[in-house]
Amino acid sequence: MKHLCLLIFCLSGYLVTPQNSTIDNLVADFERGKALSLAYVDAMPEDQFNFKPTPETMSFAEQMLHTAQGTFGLSANASGAENPYAGQNLQKDESLQSKAEVKRILEESFDFAIAGTKSMDP
Repeated sequence: MKHLCLLIFCLSGYLVTPQNSTIDNLVADFERGKALSLAYVDAMPEDQFNFKPTPETMSFAEQMLHTAQGTFGLSANASGAENPYAGQNLQKDESLQSKAEVKRILEESFDFAIAGTKSMDP
């Protein structure tokens, strides 16, 4: 009987605590994606940011900016937040193709996604 009472007590505490595991898991995924993406940027030498394996592919900078653009767009659609770069093509903006700018935009996109996810109702 003691075990049953303890189990009921523990479960009642679990049931009255708000569960945001979905939100928490999504935030953790975005945090992990941010860390890995920024590590890629940090590892790439500045003079290789315009590297293209073939002429018809995106450069490293364009690919990272494409990732940021997708993160902004999808996060805005999911959260209802206004995309700060709506209507812009980040990967084609030559002023954003330096290592510092790519890192800034990529970090901003993940921070935008994390904030939007935290604001969502599970």
